Amino acid sequence: MTVIDKNDLAMLQKSKKNLSAADLSEANLEGVDFSFGNFISTNFRKAYLKN
Repeated sequence: MTVIDKNDLAMLQKSKKNLSAADLSEANLEGVDFSFGNFISTNFRKAYLKN
């Protein structure tokens, strides 16, 4: 189980509302196991790598 701090949780809740078709197709192209948890964790890794 992953521990998420309050800031990550707030970001997670915002990101849920902002899932676009582009995000979904990008995730599918990458062969992500398409559960919501894996989708979010993949995007968190991308976001952190950009910083």
